[in-house]
Amino acid sequence: MSSEKNKAELSLLKSQIDPHFLFNSLNSIYYEAIEKTDLAPKAIMSLSNLMRYVLTDAKSEYVSLDQEISYIQGYIELQKLRLPHKTHLNFDLSVDNGEVMIAPLLLIPFIENAFKYGVSSSSDTEINIKLRVEKNHLSFQVRNGIFTNKEADGTQSGLDNVKKRLALIYPGKHDLRINHETNSYQVDLSINL
Repeated sequence: MSSEKNKAELSLLKSQIDPHFLFNSLNSIYYEAIEKTDLAPKAIMSLSNLMRYVLTDAKSEYVSLDQEISYIQGYIELQKLRLPHKTHLNFDLSVDNGEVMIAPLLLIPFIENAFKYGVSSSSDTEINIKLRVEKNHLSFQVRNGIFTNKEADGTQSGLDNVKKRLALIYPGKHDLRINHETNSYQVDLSINL
């Protein structure tokens, strides 16, 4: 009975991720269309590939880490299309086994948050993302500044959603620390996969 309840709750939580992803990606493509750049067709194709992952592979209970990383890299490439030149992005990746399985879409809300709040058109900004997996132990860090006065809206619900999913999928096997200062945001997540 408890297992069925957890499955139903996980299904609901995963379904709530999809709209956040779609809205954020469409905002990026909208920007390219407004600027009338040649990058809009590439952005639409990238979005198509990402949506395919979200609508098919990510519906599974677990995916390979390689699949999840490919999705993250595609998302970052899509975001790069709209980054101002003053934004410096570092993505440090080290994985000893890409076949290890992970619950899909656990990491992306933190990355979406970094792009949403950590980019400025007038100031130098830096987004640092670090993902390491060694002997089935995942270590994930995101560091970014905060350069917007946007109220926490869908992003906060996305982060709350991830916290609930971690508690249900990896009870006693994860550690999530979020340090939110006035001008900076830091996430440290570790999971024993």
